[in-house]
Amino acid sequence: MELLPYWLFIVTALSFFGASLGFFSPETLKKQQFVGRPDLVTPLTGRLFGVWTLLSGVVRCTCAFNPHERGLYIVTVFTFLIALGFFVHELLVQRTMRLRTSLSPFIVARSSADIEECNPVVCSLTPHYHSKSYHLTAPDLMKQDEAIAMEEVKIPLYPPTNNPQQYVVTWDGPNDPANPQNWSYFTKTRITIQLGFTTMASTLASSIFSSTFQVLSVDYDIPVEVTILGISLFILGYAVGPLCWAPLSELMGRRISIFAPFFVFALMSIGTATAHDPAGIFLTRFFAGCFASAPVSNVGGALSDMWNQKQRGTAILMYSCAVVGGPCVGPLLGAAITNSYLGWTEWIVVIYAFFMFAMGVLFIPETFAPVILRKKAQTLRIETQCWQVHSKAEEISPTPRDLFTKYFARPILLLIFEPIVTCFCIYISFVYATLYLFFEAYPIVFREIRGWEPVPASLPFLAILVGIIVAVIGQKLYQPVYERAVDANGGRAEPEARMPPMMLASILYPVGIFWFAWTSTPEYHWILPVLASAVIGAGFIVIFQQSMSYLIDTYLQFAASVTASQTFLRSLLAAGFPLFALPMYHNLGVNWASSLIGFLATLMMPFPFVMYFFGARIRKWSKERKSKIPT
Repeated sequence: MELLPYWLFIVTALSFFGASLGFFSPETLKKQQFVGRPDLVTPLTGRLFGVWTLLSGVVRCTCAFNPHERGLYIVTVFTFLIALGFFVHELLVQRTMRLRTSLSPFIVARSSADIEECNPVVCSLTPHYHSKSYHLTAPDLMKQDEAIAMEEVKIPLYPPTNNPQQYVVTWDGPNDPANPQNWSYFTKTRITIQLGFTTMASTLASSIFSSTFQVLSVDYDIPVEVTILGISLFILGYAVGPLCWAPLSELMGRRISIFAPFFVFALMSIGTATAHDPAGIFLTRFFAGCFASAPVSNVGGALSDMWNQKQRGTAILMYSCAVVGGPCVGPLLGAAITNSYLGWTEWIVVIYAFFMFAMGVLFIPETFAPVILRKKAQTLRIETQCWQVHSKAEEISPTPRDLFTKYFARPILLLIFEPIVTCFCIYISFVYATLYLFFEAYPIVFREIRGWEPVPASLPFLAILVGIIVAVIGQKLYQPVYERAVDANGGRAEPEARMPPMMLASILYPVGIFWFAWTSTPEYHWILPVLASAVIGAGFIVIFQQSMSYLIDTYLQFAASVTASQTFLRSLLAAGFPLFALPMYHNLGVNWASSLIGFLATLMMPFPFVMYFFGARIRKWSKERKSKIPT
């Protein structure tokens, strides 16, 4: 049983590889698999084979994360039995396969079915009643002994109790090492860094495509404005994906909701790298964005699982740097390696994504407390043969209606009915979308106007990253001030304590934009717009990080959903801004086009001041509207 998840991961990888052959290389299926009748293998049948294999792989991967779930386990067994029947039928009846080509899949399917059938879960997970803390006393153990004796004469084991609450599994005291809040500082830091680099793989993929616009336009004879869809559709996927992945994380846990979609994102990036027409490129970019959004929306929830309020700001700061660092590094990396369309531009993303997926599966544990307690209860039920032991999460059996109203609709409901979420999301979305607008503005400023080569023209993006690093150091200096606020308020500071750095950043951000706007022309030294970029980066990261921290502090129970709300809105704006960037900068000129963005940033500047002075009152009003948000 302990080795079953690892075996399922191996078989899942083989399934996804087979699916990729069906989608992108049906000729390989002809030569390596269906050699008996290669004429029957067409692109359509290859895609159908790929869909079935991909679906089977998703089921097996899900089961690898939750091997104790009986229903999911049975479905997984049937995927192997169906695959076994398929290969036997093709070998003996249809004769599309030869023994040497069917031997490997036959062995995998057969051995997997045998392993699954021998799993004790099939026999041990019998139905149990919902009752309730696994703190058994001596009388309880005596009752278990009596029940075990009764079981020997075929009487079902359901220990009687006058206090069902004692069968609910909870933490073993406040210092339980299984509680993510009690993990060592080193462990939490390691996991945070890994999650940050996983997120960076996603955001890097969003911007590295910008270096291919000119080559793509020439190769396929399409306008440059059309090639921008490669970024816009990817970011649009960011808007769609979190509405699924964030609720899934609050239902099934952080680990599966991050890494299962992340694996599919890597496969979709292979599709982009091997596509042969613009439609295929744009379609795979959209779906890659949908699946790549999983770490962007769910890592915030994982960080809130591990870090307390005093430490959470620093952890989210590290995560925010990863979110922004990817888009800053992407254009430079892409410009350095783009010689022909895509090529290594996408393959770098594929290699990076698969590496982070492997590291995550091997070294990142589950952090969501309800899922950890549910697995603990499942283990205790098997070990003690006491079927009344359960976790609080198992008392809830959501119906399809509940899944939609309580989970999948929650990010949208938070965005609509919670004024704090609405206002913060609008502010974050604007500054985030501006970052993607600059992906189009910087080439105009440094390539078209100043005449720089592609790689040097991408270097100013690093100035944004330098500004982010400086701001991170500055926020670390503010951390002792925040910690004193936490201690002074009994261990939990008011969310408004996050606002002072954001108040300063709300001033720096429009200043940096106006500075960039009026020093971008050749009569000014190039260092001036580069320094302005550093100021923009510093303002951006502080606004982004402090806004996220405020929202998570206020809506800790819905951390993943509230992160999904702002990811949804900011991605919609970020998908749209690049589309009008070129016409705006060409028609208005660099000075006034950037100034227009600066004016909008100035209009939003008072927001953190309002939240600092009136945030408590707004939150009190917000509580009266929370009845509209399902819990």
